[in-house]
Amino acid sequence: MKSVVLMLYYYRFLPGYVIPKGWRIYVYTREINYDPFMYPDPMTFNPWRWLVRERADNY
Repeated sequence: MKSVVLMLYYYRFLPGYVIPKGWRIYVYTREINYDPFMYPDPMTFNPWRWLVRERADNY
């Protein structure tokens, strides 16, 4: 899966943004998974990085 698409059925207000009803929001999961803030050295294959939870999830 390369992206997630959401369709808004009502206006959504986020700090600094207004997203009109009917707009589509694309979330590119590949870019999220390569974020160095979330995953130190994201380009390195390291399946053990998920075994230790050093910080709480931020949803």
